[in-house]
Amino acid sequence: MIHRLSLLTLLTVAMGCTGNKVAPEPAPEPEPVAEPEPEPEPQAGEAKMCGGIAGMRCDDGFACVDDPRDSCDPAHGGADCSGLCKACDDASLARTYINQNPDECAAIKFTCDDGQAPFSDACGCGCATTPPSEPEEPKAAPE
Repeated sequence: MIHRLSLLTLLTVAMGCTGNKVAPEPAPEPEPVAEPEPEPEPQAGEAKMCGGIAGMRCDDGFACVDDPRDSCDPAHGGADCSGLCKACDDASLARTYINQNPDECAAIKFTCDDGQAPFSDACGCGCATTPPSEPEEPKAAPE
C-alpha cells in the first residue's frame, strides 16, 4: 500500500498536478489606447473655425467673424455661433478700424454711420458695414 501511494504521488508530481488547483490563464494584453486625431489644418484659402460655445480663438493677426455659410447669426440672438478666422486686413470684411489695440478699444466711444455697426474683435475696433435687413411682412389688421 505504501508502495502504491508513493507511485501515485510520484506520478502526480511528474505530471505537474498539485491537487484541485487550476493554473490561472494569463491576463489578456491591454488594448492600445488610440490617441485622438488632431484637427486638420485648414487648406490654403480655407478659414479656420473659431468662437462657438468652446470659445476657440484665432491666431494673432486674425479676427473671428460670423460664418455666412450657416444660419446662426450673432447679431440676431446667436450667442454661441461659431465663426471663421479672417486676417484683420481682409478687404472682404467691409470693416473700418478706428483703433487696432483691443485694450484701448474698451475705453473709446465712437459712433458709426448709417448702414454700419460698431464692432470689436481681436484686431481692434471700428465700424462694419451691416447687411441690409429683410423687410418685415406686413401684419394683418385685427378683425
